[in-house]
Formats: sequence, structure tokens, C-alpha cells
Amino acid sequence: MRLNRRGILICFIGIDGSGKTTISKLVNSNLTNRGLNSTYMHLRFVSIVLKLIIKLKNSFLIKEESPQENAYRSLMFKKVLLKNRLISYFHEWFVLLGHCFQIFYKIYSPLYRHKSIVLCDRYIYDTIVDLTIDHSWTRMKALRMLEISFRILPRPDLLFIIDIPENIAFSRKRDIPSIGFLSIRRVLYLTLFREYGPIVLNGLDSLTNLNKSIIQKLLRRLNC
Repeated sequence: MRLNRRGILICFIGIDGSGKTTISKLVNSNLTNRGLNSTYMHLRFVSIVLKLIIKLKNSFLIKEESPQENAYRSLMFKKVLLKNRLISYFHEWFVLLGHCFQIFYKIYSPLYRHKSIVLCDRYIYDTIVDLTIDHSWTRMKALRMLEISFRILPRPDLLFIIDIPENIAFSRKRDIPSIGFLSIRRVLYLTLFREYGPIVLNGLDSLTNLNKSIIQKLLRRLNC
């Protein structure tokens, strides 16, 4: 097993409700039971900008809302704000760089100091998908911004996309604005990162099979 200058970085990405958290935690538990130095990291990023948007939106809201209604109104409110070119410009860079530094800060110690197998529940790819939709980026710009991110962040050794039909993912989550919100993101996950060699897993498969498949690929990577 070779863990040279750093540990092994494994990333799980995909639409909300695809099962990333459940699967990555299960794999982490199994690796730990095998005696391997494994660390789970939840890397969902909520920027200060988004928190401010939600706070402003809530200040104009009187009635109680369901999580889905709240998510929808927050999304619409953000779209209105991002129509301003100056706000849009600062938003995309603030979110991108803010997430990059947050990720690096969280994974530096386990990945470089302790040389762990780091299992990331979300990574910079998820932020790129969100920004691509928020700012109507072309594929070329999205990939360019991803490469800028990798000047700060380590590239994953294994990248898994957990794919699942959007209607099923929508039924699992109460705070998703709409099925359309998931549909456009699912397409981007499956098409935007092709050259990064993602391994697409069927999120409808059993947890046992998914866990077995992921661990087999990881063990082959460790013994290469």
C-alpha cells in the first residue's frame, strides 16, 4: 500500500438526495473496520452571501413556510440579486475562492499530515455546478474555473458520481425547490466533468453492492 506525500482523496458528488452522505459514511465505516486510516468529511458550502440572501428574504416574509417553499423563495430571491452585474461578479469569485480555502483548510491535516484516506461528501465540483447554473456559465468557463480551483485544491484520486433519477431524489428531500432544480444539475454532473474520469454509480443499487464496488476500486488504487 503506497501513501507517499499525501493520503488518498476520494470524492462523492451528485444531486441532493442521491445518497452521497449515506454511502460515503458507510464506506468510511468499512474502511475503519479493515484497520485503514480513513476520515469522513462533509464539505457542503453555504457562503456568507447566500446566508445574507436568505436573511434578507426572510425579513420580507411574514407567513410560515414549508422547507420546500422556503428553498424556492430563496432561490428566486438570489436570481433577482444576481441580475446585478457587479453583485454577480463578486458572488462567483467569493463563492469559488471561499469554498476552495474552506475545503483545503478542512482536508489539509488528514490528507497531508496524517496521510489518511479522506472521503469527501461533496467537493469543488458541486460548487462549480451551482455556479454554472447561477451565472449561466458556458462549459468552457466552468472547466476553466475548475482548473483555477485546482491551483489551490488537490485533485481527487477517485471521483464518484452517485446518479439517481431526479424524481426519486426529490421525494427524499423536503428542502428542494423543484424537480427541475435537480434535473438541470443531474445533466451537468453527468456531462460537465467527463474528462476527469468520474466513476458513475447507480444510486438505486443496494448499499451493499455500492460499498463493495467502491472499496474494490479503492483497494486497487492503493495497491497500484
